[in-house]
Amino acid sequence: MEDIEFELSDGSVIDVTVRGDGPVLFLLHGWTAAARDWAPAIEYLAGHFRCIAWSARPHTACAEPGIDRMAADLHELLAAMAPDGACVCGHSMGAMTLMEYIGRFGTARLRGLSFIDQAPRLLVAPDWGAEVGAWFTEAENQRFIDALRADFVTAALDLVAHSRVPDDGGSGPGVDYTFLAARRRRLGELDPDRWIRVWQSFIHRDYRETLARIDVPTLLVFGGRSRYYAPGIAEFMHSRIAGSRLEVYEEAGHAPHVEQPQRYLRDLLRLQAQTRTNNSALP
Repeated sequence: MEDIEFELSDGSVIDVTVRGDGPVLFLLHGWTAAARDWAPAIEYLAGHFRCIAWSARPHTACAEPGIDRMAADLHELLAAMAPDGACVCGHSMGAMTLMEYIGRFGTARLRGLSFIDQAPRLLVAPDWGAEVGAWFTEAENQRFIDALRADFVTAALDLVAHSRVPDDGGSGPGVDYTFLAARRRRLGELDPDRWIRVWQSFIHRDYRETLARIDVPTLLVFGGRSRYYAPGIAEFMHSRIAGSRLEVYEEAGHAPHVEQPQRYLRDLLRLQAQTRTNNSALP
C-alpha cells in the first residue's frame, strides 16, 4: 500500500493512491471529487485488484486542467504503471475522461472498461434530449457556470445534493446531510476557477461516435435513483458498445459503486474474467 506523487510530462505532479495486489485497476473520479472518494469501493476491490486511484490534475496548480490533458495524463500513467495494460473504471467526469482517452489513443492499453453513471453527451441537441441523457440546455449551462462564479461552494454542493432521488421520490436533496457537510468543507479547499475550466472543457463534448470504437469487455453501471440520467441513457450506451454488460443498481444514486461496493466488486470480477480472453498486443 502506498501513496505516491507522479510527475507528468508537463511538470504537473498529481497524487496517486495505490492499494492491493492483482490485475491493475485504474479508478477515475468525478468532477470536484478525488481519489479518497473511491475509498468505500477500494475497501473491497483491493482484495482482488491492484487499485490505482488518482486525484486528477485540477487538484494541482497546473496551467491546463481540462479533459484533453487529463486523457493524456491517463495515457502516461498507463504506460508507466501498467505496461501490460489495465482495466479502467471511470465515474461521472472520470467516465468522460475515459471516453476522451479512447477517442484519442484507442483501446490497445485497455484490458476492460467500466463506465459509471455517465452519458456520452451532456447538452441538449436536436437528436439528444432529456429522455436519453442531456442535462442542460445552453442557457441552463450558462446559468450554472454563473452560479459557480458567484458562489462556487454552494452551486457545486447543490449539484451533489440533488444527484440522488430521495427515498420519498420528492424533489429535495437525496444525499445524506452528514456527507454534504463534509463535502462542503472539501469544496471550500478547491480552486474555483480551475474546476470551472474543467467543467467548460467537457460540457460541450459529444462521445456518442466514440462508443462504437470500444472493442474490449465493458461494464456499464447506472444508479436507479440517479437524478442525472434517465433509463434511456443506460440502454443507449449498452446498444452502442458491442458486447457490453449493463447493470442498474435500482436503489443507488449517482455513485452506485460507493453505495453498493460489494455488488460492484462482484460485477468487476465478472468483467475481469472476460478480460482474460482479451490478449491484444500493446504498442
